[in-house]
Amino acid sequence: FDTPAEQALLETVVYLVLTDVITIKDALDGFRSEGVVAVGVMCAVAKSVQITGGLQLLAKLLLGNPEGRVMAVFRMLLPVLAISAFLNNTPVCAMMLPIL
Repeated sequence: FDTPAEQALLETVVYLVLTDVITIKDALDGFRSEGVVAVGVMCAVAKSVQITGGLQLLAKLLLGNPEGRVMAVFRMLLPVLAISAFLNNTPVCAMMLPIL
């Protein structure tokens, strides 16, 4: 399937609401949690960093010219650990995985 995950999720929730499997209240209950909203916002920020080219600049700074995949992962380790100390791990991983 070529459908993005967020589109498939949204379409599934809409279908479940329209067929009365779940109520609108049930569909929106997840957004009451501050954690869910925070991860969603951070994922949007991570995607914007990817799209604007900031990720390529970050990759050049962090990786330089590694001699292989293991060395690239090792060079990513400390910056990702430092960023993860202050931000949620999910968007950090979503932002850094395309570099490798």
